[in-house]
Amino acid sequence: MVIGEGKLRNPRGIAIHESNGDIAIADYDAECVFVYNTQGKYRFNLDTTQQLNSPCGVVYTSGKYYVTDESAYVRYYNADDGKYCGSWLSVKPGHNVDNDNASLWGICVDTDCNLLVGDISGNYISKHTGDGKHINSFNVDIQPVYMAVTSHNNVIISGQRVVQIVNQDGLVHRVQCPGMSVPHGVCFHSGVLFVCDSDSANILCFTQDATHLTTIPIDKQQHDLWGGCNGMAKSNSKLIVSRGDACVQHITGRVEVYTHKK
Repeated sequence: MVIGEGKLRNPRGIAIHESNGDIAIADYDAECVFVYNTQGKYRFNLDTTQQLNSPCGVVYTSGKYYVTDESAYVRYYNADDGKYCGSWLSVKPGHNVDNDNASLWGICVDTDCNLLVGDISGNYISKHTGDGKHINSFNVDIQPVYMAVTSHNNVIISGQRVVQIVNQDGLVHRVQCPGMSVPHGVCFHSGVLFVCDSDSANILCFTQDATHLTTIPIDKQQHDLWGGCNGMAKSNSKLIVSRGDACVQHITGRVEVYTHKK
């Protein structure tokens, strides 16, 4: 199934509503987050009265969508109707005040439903409750552009053509394998780490200790039209991949939904 063709421009982050299966798509160039149902039919945008800059990350937890847009703010919305609920700021490691100079990109949810958000200008990760209460922060040595969390609550970071698994004490594993060139989006589901490789248009699969399992080929013939793989989300039955690139001939994008091949 294809979602958003003709409407999406440069889709990045993807989130799946845990109750009804809705798919939220952060469109970087359209400056909007679109929500579609499980059949791929458009439902609504997240509240446009709170203008988003360049939406890049979106996650779902506890009935809310949380969005990063390269600004200093994490904004959150009611997941059932898209209404704006509030916002909060990250905190630098070693500080106890909000950082209004951050440029937030990566965002993910840990096993305790806490939010982790990555600042690409300061190379740190800030951990918060859903309403923004700061828990702790720690430095990382690459830009946290895309993020996910393992079942051990280690953080997977993709940025600067590198994928790492880290915790607040530092590097746990470096994720690499032959053929991985430009890693973008990451997600973790049922013990498997999935990595989008934008250049090859493949999905690379690893264990949570960074052992390569297999490679899932995505339709590379469409690479010149739709660009590589940017963001990704995984449910029990579906793998959802965003594709779009402002550098290709037509500024357009789409989201592709795959199911397991029997």
